[in-house]
Amino acid sequence: MAVEAGHAPNRAYFDQQGNLHYNNSQVYDSGEVAIGQAVNITAAAGAANVSLVTYQVVDGSNAAIAVVKEMQVWLSDNTNGIGLTATTSSGAVAAGASGTDLGTLTTKKALAVITDATGKYILSVTDNAKTNFCPACSIGGKIAVGSRLSNASYG
Repeated sequence: MAVEAGHAPNRAYFDQQGNLHYNNSQVYDSGEVAIGQAVNITAAAGAANVSLVTYQVVDGSNAAIAVVKEMQVWLSDNTNGIGLTATTSSGAVAAGASGTDLGTLTTKKALAVITDATGKYILSVTDNAKTNFCPACSIGGKIAVGSRLSNASYG
């Protein structure tokens, strides 16, 4: 959405209907700690048949922030993150080197998780077929989807 006439870019403002627009502004909690507004998702090859998918919480300027955040992560077949994958991974789908799993929502497809203190969660996906999943997450009501995994995403 374009900035309403008369408002500075990259500044929060209220429009004429009273709606608040963040417009890439920083948002802080009562303790003046930046609030995570989105998540960047990247994948890297791990051990044999393992993809390590990193979810990093970012602020309104897309800069990584050190904040512990709860979110849901899942594997989808859809590049918009709509729905769960129809394919079940051959191996474990769980927390890797960063973050903690709070619970399984759908076995080998979806998890409730929490990031570590740096705002990072790493999902370890073990799959002998090297399935081209679309890693997705929900944070603060927003959905983020990473690039579709490829054979190169797996070790």
